[in-house]
Amino acid sequence: MLTFKTARRTPSLSLVVGLVVGTTGVAAANPALHASSRRYAETNSATATGRSGNAKLETRALRGRDGSTVLDITTGQLDVAGAPGALAKIGVKGYDGEGNVAWNHNYTTGFTGGTTRYVYTNMLRGQPYQVQANIRGIDNKRTDVVTVSGSVKLRPDLGVSLSAPARALVGSVVNVSAVVTEQNLEAGATANCLLLVDDVAADQATGVWVDGGDTVSCAFTTSFATVGTHRLRVVVDQVVPADDNVVDNAAEGTIEIYGNQSPLAWQYAASGHRYDRLTVQTSGAFSTVTDGVANGQDWNYTLEYSERAYESASFAAGAATRLRFPAELSFSERSAATNLSSFGLSLTPTASQTWGDDSYGSTTMQFQDAASGSTLYVEEFHNGDYAYFNVSVNRFAGRVTYFAADYTRTWFGSDSTETYYTTNASQGVGSISSGPQIAFALALTSGAASYTLSSAVDVSRQPEARFSPLACQPWQFADGVTGRACSGSDYALTRWSVETSGVAN
Repeated sequence: MLTFKTARRTPSLSLVVGLVVGTTGVAAANPALHASSRRYAETNSATATGRSGNAKLETRALRGRDGSTVLDITTGQLDVAGAPGALAKIGVKGYDGEGNVAWNHNYTTGFTGGTTRYVYTNMLRGQPYQVQANIRGIDNKRTDVVTVSGSVKLRPDLGVSLSAPARALVGSVVNVSAVVTEQNLEAGATANCLLLVDDVAADQATGVWVDGGDTVSCAFTTSFATVGTHRLRVVVDQVVPADDNVVDNAAEGTIEIYGNQSPLAWQYAASGHRYDRLTVQTSGAFSTVTDGVANGQDWNYTLEYSERAYESASFAAGAATRLRFPAELSFSERSAATNLSSFGLSLTPTASQTWGDDSYGSTTMQFQDAASGSTLYVEEFHNGDYAYFNVSVNRFAGRVTYFAADYTRTWFGSDSTETYYTTNASQGVGSISSGPQIAFALALTSGAASYTLSSAVDVSRQPEARFSPLACQPWQFADGVTGRACSGSDYALTRWSVETSGVAN
């Protein structure tokens, strides 16, 4: 069994936050990074807030696939312990389609401290609600009355897929990514992104925020000390608010790790999907009986979404031989008239990108193509007669990419415990292939050695369409309020996935 161990350099944190990619062209610097504690966007917040004096109230109503709506109420911050003061009285109202009160519930017992929760079956998606709370213990002996108005959102549902090379050289740095999508299209969620290798945690990004209906990527880095087949698994866990469906919170695959190979072996893979049409409709009816007469109002809620698309792609090429600097490298990736990636580089490592000497050392370099959102990586290692190099290109899917700890350490030279993210491209979703093929080419010259490859892969785009007419279920409160809850959807979706490999000339 062949084993291998390599060291990794760790320059100062200033390298991470101090270098910014320009808006056009290729830059040999780290991208503009933002701490994960700063959300990149929140377009449809499920949190409603109100204030009176120094007293504050936050509420959130999330409806799950089980038909129940959980209403959280706190005098502090939702999902954070230590709410100040104490709730003394709470009133909750739900409204019908004309803005009239459909039902009203008052609570004076059953809660302690500044946080409580109620579960309803008759609070529908998009339905307006109001919470009024008496709060004590914040403004001296005064009781503050705080009123908050909000609307019901669907509970977030995160789904994850895995993007990784099929093969890699033993000991080399391997980039792996997870594509995370919020699938219920309304409320966002925070989670941790975890990579496991052979069921052992290998890298993690914490505090990953996914806005409602958005897609983001998590970028990991790992290496393998033994040849053979290894199992990869990516997981999103500790989802807050709690995930609506945990079945799709993990994805897995395998990677083949091989030993000495002098020819430049390469592989390419891409996958994505696009919503061409997406409409979601919810409706309901509320009624009460007064003096033998039923009264109430139908209530409707319809959301139509514009086109949403993402695509991730990875190219990797490596050989068990020395890469001599300076070197000349070019890489291109196109689909029809769309330029997906474009690099033309003279590789001359700086002092911060290399360590060691001519007999034992390594080099790691990365380059950003801000126009397409692509990143190119170069790694070289040599130790006596053993040497290898890798060239890889990644297009990360979604609006932003979060960088896990080992990725940050390897490519940004930082041991910071904070997770950072960057915007993938100026258009916010990365570059998307449009034609029946994706073509790519690599040319690399290093001393007397040169490598060239040019290939194309057919893209088979698989359409899906689903129409679910409005389906209704009745409900009834003990106080005589009755009604029905209905939901339906209509969407057209296109998916695609390609993979190919070979050996360079």
